[in-house]
Amino acid sequence: MKLVLRVGTVLVAVASVACSQDPVDLGNDTPARTGETLGDYAASWDGYLEAFEFASGSDRVRIMLDENGDGYVEFGDMPLYPPPTNPDVGYPEGYDYPLMDLPRGPVEGFRFTVRGATVEMRRIQLGVESGELYKAWCEIQTPVLDEYNSTPEEQFYGCLPNTGGGGGDDGCFIYDPADPSASIAVDCGKLTLCSFSGACTCAADGCTTPLPETLESSDVRLDAALEEGGEELAGTLLLGGNRVNVRMIRQ
Repeated sequence: MKLVLRVGTVLVAVASVACSQDPVDLGNDTPARTGETLGDYAASWDGYLEAFEFASGSDRVRIMLDENGDGYVEFGDMPLYPPPTNPDVGYPEGYDYPLMDLPRGPVEGFRFTVRGATVEMRRIQLGVESGELYKAWCEIQTPVLDEYNSTPEEQFYGCLPNTGGGGGDDGCFIYDPADPSASIAVDCGKLTLCSFSGACTCAADGCTTPLPETLESSDVRLDAALEEGGEELAGTLLLGGNRVNVRMIRQ
């Protein structure tokens, strides 16, 4: 009988204590984002550049990053260009190429691969390379032996014959390798990319666009830090040698 009473007493005491306590705050399970690691910046970011407009008039910039610092940067609001499929027409198709001029820097309509993402002193730095826009197009080109510069000991290649050429209001041309007095019509975009810009680098087994592996070699670079408890990202974006302020919000 005494044993039963003691158990009942203990149960009553425990119940009484449990009922009298206030709700326990177990804390927030989300780790604090201090900006010290790449994982703190892993997110989809959406924002704008201050006092800057792309060709469409948009100032928008988006960044997607994972915990390893891999991802992409997208500028402006234009729809993404489709992958290149026509090696005989310059890329992006429909771009009005001024001869010997390329769309450089943060071109809209393309997702540029993030390169060299690092964190130092609670600031993230990353870069993109504008030449990546042409890489896939260059890789569908057929290499052409550069007979003008090649020797028996060393061969050089391009994606058009190195015979010279030019263009005007009536379009673009190269001189016929079989008859230098005659000309062959070519797309002005292809002539620019293959002959005048250095966008493609070719060898006997194919063409491509070499891309830098280091942050310092990238021609567009972000330097930014977290604000507002990690919900905002603020800093500068290097564009054409000038620093432009950028502000972004975690999505």
